[in-house]
Amino acid sequence: MTFGSELKPNEVGAVNGYVERQLDLYSGLSKLLAEKAAAEKEYGRKVLELARGFQEQLASVHEAKEGAGIDSLALTDAEAADNAPLELLPAAHEWALRLEEEGRLHVQLGSKIGGDVSEELRHNMDALSSSRKHTLEFYQKLLSERDHTYDLKDKARAQYETRAKTLAASQQRQERATSEKEQEKYRQKADREAAQRNQAKN
Repeated sequence: MTFGSELKPNEVGAVNGYVERQLDLYSGLSKLLAEKAAAEKEYGRKVLELARGFQEQLASVHEAKEGAGIDSLALTDAEAADNAPLELLPAAHEWALRLEEEGRLHVQLGSKIGGDVSEELRHNMDALSSSRKHTLEFYQKLLSERDHTYDLKDKARAQYETRAKTLAASQQRQERATSEKEQEKYRQKADREAAQRNQAKN
């Protein structure tokens, strides 16, 4: 689309308003993504803290007691129960590992949103803003050129009308002249003024 041929001057305001609303939307989305990235990273760090704390707790539960002879035949029932493998322990370890992975994924997601996605959004917003700026500058240039052309046209019209009046006055003097010498003088003057009028017309 070109401004001069396809976009009417009274439509520029509407298009500019549309682009401004798009830029506002980009700005709002950029802010939302920045907050989302921060929230994801914070959530991921909290989950990682929880997972690591739980893993430390599992490690302390899992440690064999000092002096407990697991292979000893002399274990009492209480000692045997104390050293027996816990049924829930493997599932708890698995859950802690998954929780840790979830935390890492949230931190990575926050970094991705804050990095690549936000950068692409900023790039598009800057491109649209730059395009809007250049378009408005071009529009102002077209308006100045149009105004200059109208000014030249108005000056040329005024000059033509002045020459036409001068010619009409010379023709009237020629008609009123009584002698041939005066008629010839005014005829030559009228011819010169007609040429000047025609030149002003072009």
